[in-house]
Amino acid sequence: MVWATGLLWKAWPLWIGSRRSTACRAFLASLIEDFADEWLTKAMFSYRWAYDADIQYASLWIADDFFPAQKGAARAAAAKRFAKRQIERMPLVGCTPQNAPIIEATYTRTLDLLETHVGLHDHLQSGAM
Repeated sequence: MVWATGLLWKAWPLWIGSRRSTACRAFLASLIEDFADEWLTKAMFSYRWAYDADIQYASLWIADDFFPAQKGAARAAAAKRFAKRQIERMPLVGCTPQNAPIIEATYTRTLDLLETHVGLHDHLQSGAM
């Protein structure tokens, strides 16, 4: 399990209090968390580092956060170095031109499902937490 999943399991009793839920519900909560943590980060990488406009925006935004004192050419150089590093890392995190359509389709499908569900319920588990 990843670190966030461990936190989820530790906090679970606090969320449900005396309304202890089934093991199935706990498993689904962990599954959703791991899906978001492990798979949707691939979508973030794909959208942030695969398209020129997004690369330009994200690299400058991140350079501003990491190096707020840098301006002008120094800021642009830092942004370019960071973008190059992230783009080179894309295959390491599972983002390639071959699987980008699957990653992005999964992301838009996830958003569609969440939009439908959140419009009807206050929580992902229909108010159980």
